[in-house]
Amino acid sequence: MQYLSVPSTTKQGVDFVHRGSINIGSDSKATVRLADINGDGKVDLLSASSDSGHWKLQQAARAYIKDHVVTKITNGFGVETDIAYATLNSGIPLINIDPSQKPVSTDYITPFAGITVVTQSSLSESVLVQYRYGGFMAHKKGRGYLGFETVQTTNCSH
Repeated sequence: MQYLSVPSTTKQGVDFVHRGSINIGSDSKATVRLADINGDGKVDLLSASSDSGHWKLQQAARAYIKDHVVTKITNGFGVETDIAYATLNSGIPLINIDPSQKPVSTDYITPFAGITVVTQSSLSESVLVQYRYGGFMAHKKGRGYLGFETVQTTNCSH
């Protein structure tokens, strides 16, 4: 069964609410893993047990749809910036970081870049700038994402 914490009525308390259950077999040695299997940027659930003998994939809801992202910014002068995001498997070339430049620490993982394309426009003209990121870093011990080692911008309007 899956339980998620919710705000408690007391300062020191933690309340849990039942949010669903997943049948992964009767084996007490069932395995559950979270990973982005299809490259859409969302966490998918993998489960397996010796009963089934294979992995079962449950993809995240709304695959390939970006939730909770900024898609447009309008500044105080009315200039609009439209933002479009691309996934790692979008086909846009990634920035390849030389392995000798990567951190030696075993606390970090550094898969290659995420890519964002930004289009900025005003009433009379528009500018297309492409941002390519390289050396994505995340802390292996659960302390979150640490950013990117490098960012490359290209003015595609010229």
